[in-house]
Amino acid sequence: MRERPDFLTPDLLGGSYLYADSSSSDAVFGFVVSLTATVDGQILEDAVNALMTRFPQFAVKVEKDGEEYSFAEETAPVHVCRQGDGRETSSGHLFEVSYAHKTLFFCFHRALTDERGAVTFIRSVLFRYLTDSGYEVENDGSILAGDSVFSPHEAEDAFVKMDDIPASRPVWYMDAKAFSFSGTCSGPCTTAVIRIPLSKLKGQAKSWLDLTTAFVAPLFSDSVQKEFAGIMADDEYIVASIRVNLRQYFPTPSLRPFFTEIPLVYNRDIGEYPANTVIMSQKKLIEAQLKADALAYNAQRKISCLEKVMDAPCLSGKIGAERDVMGERASTAAYSLCNVGNIILPESLSRYIVEFYPVLPSFLYPFSVTTSRLHGELVITVTSSIGADALCRRFVGLLDEYEMGAYVSDRLSFPFLKYVP
Repeated sequence: MRERPDFLTPDLLGGSYLYADSSSSDAVFGFVVSLTATVDGQILEDAVNALMTRFPQFAVKVEKDGEEYSFAEETAPVHVCRQGDGRETSSGHLFEVSYAHKTLFFCFHRALTDERGAVTFIRSVLFRYLTDSGYEVENDGSILAGDSVFSPHEAEDAFVKMDDIPASRPVWYMDAKAFSFSGTCSGPCTTAVIRIPLSKLKGQAKSWLDLTTAFVAPLFSDSVQKEFAGIMADDEYIVASIRVNLRQYFPTPSLRPFFTEIPLVYNRDIGEYPANTVIMSQKKLIEAQLKADALAYNAQRKISCLEKVMDAPCLSGKIGAERDVMGERASTAAYSLCNVGNIILPESLSRYIVEFYPVLPSFLYPFSVTTSRLHGELVITVTSSIGADALCRRFVGLLDEYEMGAYVSDRLSFPFLKYVP
């Protein structure tokens, strides 16, 4: 009997999301990529399918075996669809690719990968698509091309290995009662795209460039605080759930989910303190939780929680336990923030890419924020299922008050993958 490859065994972190409903959690995420030329759907579909052998961990589908979910190899081709043509997810894949005119929409389920793993895969798709379309692009060695060899290490469970790392609680951590929105977050998600041209930043604003999370979080937290000031209790704080990709702290070739969340309490009002004072305070709260032993402590607590979910006696028990976990998470923060960082592309590929940024759904929290950099711009997306126009105006106004030169460049409705366990 052929040995079952690792990529067909769901890892602990990603596997837990198999029991989470994507219409009420953060079980899915996406990327928007815009090209300089109109997308050829057939070439795109052929390019994606050609890469399934190179990325077998993406060529899987969910199957139910008794009271468990697992992965099965999927040999059917991926159906790339035009946005808005009404086609549902095909072949049981846990990712979708759709397109409209010059823009591609990649959507992934967290059972497969996370934001950093997705970027690796998307870069390969773009390289293959542009090559097959006849454009002159060169691989500088940073792209996993279709003719390279799949390594089993790309599908290993890096997260569970965090259980073996020496851990200790952060020496400086602020416990606070978090304000959580009590209304429904199940409406359609809409996303505002905010841009900051980095070359135009000067003085204080320029000094914040290396503190992306530390300056975006307090300004957005301040905006959220003012949005809900009328219903917040006196002892409640705005808390952000900061998604931390662990690869930069614990390097791994794995493309599977490898992240954790840390809380960031907004405990100093930017209207009462100088901006630098607030930002440095937030930076220290973040840094205290980003030390190796503190991240291990955070991850090990999460592993313990996930193991309880996965050890539930039956399928319905796992689904119920996962919903309890999601509900508990939703009560600990007002919004999530994910910093993908610089999106690096070979120069020959980069000239064909106009946009490349992540989008997170806001079903678990009323707002989800992402930050990324490409072509000398900081791109911030704000996604909400309860409406965020007024909040975004307030947020952009704060950015401009500190000479960030921010503006809303687009509003869109991202086609998130629908998955119900």
